[in-house]
Amino acid sequence: MKGFGLDHLVCEVEQDLMPVEEIVRAAGRDEAYVQQVHNNGLRRIPVAHQASVAELIQDVLQRLTANVPDLHKRVCGVLLGHSLATTVPPDVPLLDESMQGFHLQHVPKLAVSGQPCSVIHFVVQMAGAWLAAVPEGDILVLGVDKAQNAEERVFFGSTMGDAAIAMLITRHPARHRIMACISQTYSLTFAGEKSPPEDIARFRQENPHRIRMAVQQALAEAGIQLTDVSYIIPHTPYNLIWDVTAELLRFPRERILTDYLSETGHLNSNDVFVHFERALREGKIKTGQIVVLVSPGFGGTRGCTVIRV
Repeated sequence: MKGFGLDHLVCEVEQDLMPVEEIVRAAGRDEAYVQQVHNNGLRRIPVAHQASVAELIQDVLQRLTANVPDLHKRVCGVLLGHSLATTVPPDVPLLDESMQGFHLQHVPKLAVSGQPCSVIHFVVQMAGAWLAAVPEGDILVLGVDKAQNAEERVFFGSTMGDAAIAMLITRHPARHRIMACISQTYSLTFAGEKSPPEDIARFRQENPHRIRMAVQQALAEAGIQLTDVSYIIPHTPYNLIWDVTAELLRFPRERILTDYLSETGHLNSNDVFVHFERALREGKIKTGQIVVLVSPGFGGTRGCTVIRV
């Protein structure tokens, strides 16, 4: 993956945050569930009450084009990753609806779903493969997930917020070189919370070990050791899984960045890049450091991306 990296990462996250207890109660869960969510580290989450999926994508594209005025000249392909179902008119392709007015109608586009909570890593892999197959141009990568009601937001002791990201994948990055990017799928629970209890129990038992294996595989592909890594930026449904993973990896817990969990909650497939962008903006992550973005999805998917900042 020499010369393959990120450019101009921007995020769209609602600034008005909704208390998780309001959402949990609206979903019909009891006070014990409210306490469970609080114990898991969640307090407030961004909820895009009025915006549609298409509008979230348009908002993040407007922010990107403010930074990259010649975006339509640079982009030779568009990839969108999303975990949840999207809501657009049934006779209108999602990306056509979302990208009106950005002069990208001539560019090949593909929306990719599945792999809950880890699909964005697979999309980054696809972008790298696409770059390798074309002589010039960058790949525009989009990620978006939005819940449609309170019931969709509340699951497994977590609460989901809404967000969108946009970034260019380029072959000659000035910064943010991707050293490795992997995706894994080994499904143990085929129906989410409705899966058989014994499958859920097995998944929970195995999940931290499989996260460790994913991180180790990505580090091996990058040709580095865990001691070279400054931070792990994790998918953040709740804190406990990262307490366990830190012990398994023998990696300092304070360098697994769950710092923003209380203000974002579970952002499905986008939170690793949302947290990466915020940590960069706040100066927590410095130029030259190596970070590992890792997203385990419920049921048996994992994505892991290693970036030299």
